Amino acid sequence: MIRDGVIRSISPLSRKPPRVFAAPAFFDAHCHFLWMGMERIGIDLSGCDGAGSLLEAVAGRAGRQDEGIVRGEKWDESDWSDPRLPSLPELDSVTGDRPVMLRRVCGHSALVNTPMLRLVEALVPGTKTLGWPEGALLVEGPVLTAYELFPPTPGEMRLAVSLAQEAVFAAGVTGISTTESAGSIQTVADAAHPELSISVSVHSNDPLLWPDASRTGRFAVYGAKIFLDGGLGASTAAVEGSYADGSKASPAMDDAALGGLLEEAARRRLVPVVHAIGAEALRQLDRVSAQFSGRAPGTIRVEHAEQLEPAWPGGWRAGTHQFSMQPNFVRRWQQPGGMYDQRLGSAAARRLNPFSLLLRGGFKLGFGSDGMPFGPLWGLSGAVSHPEPEFSIPMETALDAYSLEAALISGFEDLAAPLSVGRRADLVLLDSDPGQGKPDSTRVLFTIAGGRAVYRDACLPEGSADGF
Repeated sequence: MIRDGVIRSISPLSRKPPRVFAAPAFFDAHCHFLWMGMERIGIDLSGCDGAGSLLEAVAGRAGRQDEGIVRGEKWDESDWSDPRLPSLPELDSVTGDRPVMLRRVCGHSALVNTPMLRLVEALVPGTKTLGWPEGALLVEGPVLTAYELFPPTPGEMRLAVSLAQEAVFAAGVTGISTTESAGSIQTVADAAHPELSISVSVHSNDPLLWPDASRTGRFAVYGAKIFLDGGLGASTAAVEGSYADGSKASPAMDDAALGGLLEEAARRRLVPVVHAIGAEALRQLDRVSAQFSGRAPGTIRVEHAEQLEPAWPGGWRAGTHQFSMQPNFVRRWQQPGGMYDQRLGSAAARRLNPFSLLLRGGFKLGFGSDGMPFGPLWGLSGAVSHPEPEFSIPMETALDAYSLEAALISGFEDLAAPLSVGRRADLVLLDSDPGQGKPDSTRVLFTIAGGRAVYRDACLPEGSADGF
């Protein structure tokens, strides 16, 4: 029985479909909530198979009589038969005077046309695209802060929140850890569903704009997002050695700057949520967090840690460092011939995302999606069927990492417990056990948050949610 949003007793649910698999609702430990909604408002470029189809998709939108920036999302040239990106003159030829920014799926690079580049240069002097004047690709800084530099309208943000939470609940997720700009936090808090648990890590180029940690209902300002490197897709992660094309990326800041940010986070009672993908960035975080122990926060959350093995065991401490990782990256890019092979070569690519290293060391490990794509059921196979079998983990452990452990490292301890009397009633009802067969063929039937059915599969009859 569920009453007042809490499980009062464990008993069969009324009018449930046969053979329902009930579990604690999923918690996504790493996403970009507002960005998820904005993706649904802008041009979806995930179906493009080359520069030509991308230019065609953008030309149609840029030709409309709307005003403002044309935003596109989720192109991924690693899936194209010809990975050549469109040039700046090519993009200009189909977009005219409308400023255009098209972000890669990873969010660390974007294609821009000349009007958009001029807008960026006015706010970030000296910005140039790679391969200027022919290149159209921007990387890192102005791409990561695009919604701070060019904020959506309040109406667009409210619509984005509504669309994002529809997708969240449909995936069986009732809690998220999201990175948001300082200027968007209040809009997200005001527009989000009251039963959606949201843990925010604030991102700003100026740490003085970080708010203090706070909690109101199911909304918590929990962390301070710190970027130590970029992404593998953009070849800006600070990996050990160099990329297959001979390029090399370095950490985004020196030790003193990182130490200062850790101290500022501690002063505001925020958990540092540190983006570190490559081994060089991970070694730096390990080194600096040890140097600043006593002055830095008691907990440091490490995001991604894809090339962790070369930086292991280092000085990592299970009592200090918690990890958020993304099994969907394994499924999407770490298979033979995939994007990681293209960037690093097959030998190095196979050793990325070593989930079992952390669990054997007793570290807290929560799983998230980074929205690529969103949805735990899609990502589970990356955890249980890693291309390097020694790094795979059991299905039960993976489910915990996508629910209980993800909630725990995001500050929602009340969701970090199995289903039992007295626990908050956040549940997901699936049509089958995801451990049997292919997890992504499992269908979410109901999502229940705080005892309320917030999602019901369209195939179920009206009234199926009675009793929740």
